[in-house]
Amino acid sequence: MARSDFAFSHRFRVRWSETDAQGVVFNARYLDYADVAITEYWREAKFREMAGGEPLEFHVKKATVTWFAPILPDELIDVMARTIATGRTSMTQIVEIHGARDDGADDLRATVDLVSVYVDLETHRPMPLPEWVAPAFRSPYARCLFTGLAWCRRHGVQTGGRGEQSSRHIAGIPKPVSPGIRGRGYAILNRSCPRRGW
Repeated sequence: MARSDFAFSHRFRVRWSETDAQGVVFNARYLDYADVAITEYWREAKFREMAGGEPLEFHVKKATVTWFAPILPDELIDVMARTIATGRTSMTQIVEIHGARDDGADDLRATVDLVSVYVDLETHRPMPLPEWVAPAFRSPYARCLFTGLAWCRRHGVQTGGRGEQSSRHIAGIPKPVSPGIRGRGYAILNRSCPRRGW
């Protein structure tokens, strides 16, 4: 994918301790970088906040790293993440690692494909994803979470509201319902979401 296909990006600097005797980032660190990307992606989307205090735990079932070019010590890199599929119990997300470029050009170093399974931590067995998870990441409206109302207006996304609404509301992302309603937790504002995710 091109860098422009990702709404979310997080920049950080490579530490010397992450490199090896070849003078490049050690291969096992690519999974660490993918973990940073997913952690910040979920934080930006306020994904865990949507759970309303309920357990929301995943195990990584599969991780595939594809290398393209080395990453050097002290280099600034951009990690990008997006959700490309959801299943009954799992999500597939892709992370791309690029050399940092202020001009927005691609400088792909590696991709990491991740399949994460929603689990019960007591049994470590898969459970069905909560119904709000897929829309939270699949909807094109979710891109507003990362880029704001300006992106939505520029690309013709209809927000369906007036005034200054939060991007979470216009994105069709779940929001808390009445505290008295237990067990459901969230109302899905937009159920007609295409499969392509942001």
